[in-house]
Amino acid sequence: MRVVTALSLFGAVANLLYSIYVVVIALFKTDVAPGWISFSLQQSGMFFLISLVLLVLGEYILNMASLSNEGPLYHVGQEFTSARMTRHEKLNIEEAQTLGVNGETQIIGGGFYGAAISIYLAKQRKLKRVLLLEQESSLLKRASYNNQARVHNGYHYPRSFTTAYRSRINLPKFVRDWPEAVKQDFTKLYAIARRNSKVTAKQFERFCREISATIQPADPTLRKLFEPRLIEDVFLVEEYAFDSTKLADWAKQELTECGVRVLTSTKAKAVLNGLGPTLSVQMERLGGDTEQISCRYVFNCTYSGLNQISGDFPMLRTELKQEITEMALMKMPPELEKVGITVMDGPFFSMMPFPARGLHTLSHVRYTPHMHWCDQRGLNPYEELRKYPLD
Repeated sequence: MRVVTALSLFGAVANLLYSIYVVVIALFKTDVAPGWISFSLQQSGMFFLISLVLLVLGEYILNMASLSNEGPLYHVGQEFTSARMTRHEKLNIEEAQTLGVNGETQIIGGGFYGAAISIYLAKQRKLKRVLLLEQESSLLKRASYNNQARVHNGYHYPRSFTTAYRSRINLPKFVRDWPEAVKQDFTKLYAIARRNSKVTAKQFERFCREISATIQPADPTLRKLFEPRLIEDVFLVEEYAFDSTKLADWAKQELTECGVRVLTSTKAKAVLNGLGPTLSVQMERLGGDTEQISCRYVFNCTYSGLNQISGDFPMLRTELKQEITEMALMKMPPELEKVGITVMDGPFFSMMPFPARGLHTLSHVRYTPHMHWCDQRGLNPYEELRKYPLD
């Protein structure tokens, strides 16, 4: 660690000296600085490059060391909480095994993200003991299934360039990784409303060009589906839908091949500091039986349940908003079976194929959300959903 720290320190000092050198050159308006730092610009560029590499290398090694040597790690959503141990409290691997370290890593939540992270850790990071916990009787049964099934290509975010661009960049990767689960054989239309839209047709078209998303005017036969008094323009775009049942089949097969242990009908109740470099996960099986398993790393991938796991770690610093939403599943007439429609950008509707059921979802910006509340520990969103009247 001392060598790595020295590398980082040297890189930082070298970059500082280079900055001073550039300032001196600017002040004296010469290609060679006077006195003790007199060397050519070509040499200074090489010096800067080497120092930058040393700085990045040192920081990378330090980060990797902190992940492997500095105690257990609890990952919640996009935030990390690390339980640090002093040197004399740490146990070696053999001692940890005698304390019953059943899994090197535990992932809580068997949705798409939880399953994909489990597969990545086992397959790419070569972790030997990965345990995936899922509250439902099988994988990908909650948020991964109950959604619009839209594979975003950026069109949906004209007021967030970063989100739109990242969606556009990542869509080909998603299609490449899960081609069997992506439905592409339908026509996708984006219609721009004349009134109450936050973007005009020209603005939307320019936005699509800026993120390099495919867009072209819809042909007259498709435009006839819309009322010209209400719709300014209609565009043909490239946007797909995914089949969550096929993603679930992929996840089950990959998890089996990677040797990931999967426990369904199992709920994680708490994550506690264990002995030495371990965490202890308290879980409850179907029927009420409880069990406690020790591990080194825990990833909380429970989505709306992020704050519902108690223990020795604080809640998320990011405030979460919970919503109860409803979408209609519809069987479309033959003319619309191979068509998806989204009206932009305001209180309008969207109609998307839902491959898992061979139907379409109908959602509306104004009417799909029924109620919302700010997330807090002790207020279980799943229980609130169960109590919500369906009539």
